[in-house]
Amino acid sequence: MRFAHLRYLVIPATIPYFCTAARLVAPSAVLGIMTAEWLSTGYGLGGALDEARGELDFGMSWSIAFITVLVSLPLVALTSWIERSILRRYGR
Repeated sequence: MRFAHLRYLVIPATIPYFCTAARLVAPSAVLGIMTAEWLSTGYGLGGALDEARGELDFGMSWSIAFITVLVSLPLVALTSWIERSILRRYGR
């Protein structure tokens, strides 16, 4: 009885909220990856951003910020597409 309640009522009711959370977290995931690159290896966009900040190279800092936005936008679009397809399947 409890499993049926969970399967047919609780999980379908939480799907819209889960999809919205995934869409909102996608850009933060990219920033988390950049922070991990900076802290653990010093390479990648995180390391390059730290190096540009240290050299006061504002052009490079803005370029890295722009690249980060270009990487985040497809993730947001992908999660939005997945959200729409899931919600269409559940009739919402």
